Amino acid sequence: MNWIFLSPTWTKLRWPLAALGLVLLFNLLFTAGFFHLEVKDGRLYGSLVDILNRAAPTMLLALGMTLVIATGGVDLSVGAVMAIAGAVAAML
Repeated sequence: MNWIFLSPTWTKLRWPLAALGLVLLFNLLFTAGFFHLEVKDGRLYGSLVDILNRAAPTMLLALGMTLVIATGGVDLSVGAVMAIAGAVAAML
């Protein structure tokens, strides 16, 4: 099992995961109720659920942009579509 921590993927992810751990530790110590989750009427509520709900569209766009850049193209239309969709949603 020790060979997993020596793989090139793990060495690339070590510092971002350490930074994420530090941010979560900071929130655990200094933000009251940050990790508090509760179930009301069969639905899950809490700060972490709100963060995941708000970040999901951005994560999907980032995944699409990553695939475009990884294939060697630079397609700015992903950001333009996001901006137009945001403007239309705000008007509605």
